Amino acid sequence: MSSTLPRIQFLSSSLWKLVPYIPFNHDLTRPSQIAIISTTVGTSLILFSSLLRRFMLRALLGYQGWLYDEVKKRSIKTTIWGVTFFDFY
Repeated sequence: MSSTLPRIQFLSSSLWKLVPYIPFNHDLTRPSQIAIISTTVGTSLILFSSLLRRFMLRALLGYQGWLYDEVKKRSIKTTIWGVTFFDFY
């Protein structure tokens, strides 16, 4: 429990630094500020992760080295590509 407390405090203090950037923040109650901050951070993380996933998929599907492998023999690079592709997607 005590090992997670510093991480939570760091995250909390980092998120509260975003409050001055909320429009009309002096008129909002604390629960409203929390809702706006959490919605903004959550949406940003979802967008970032979906873009990262999209670029990873594009990079993985761009690999065409398997076309030139012998039948019944896979190269190490093709095996790593297959494991990476099927583990992530």
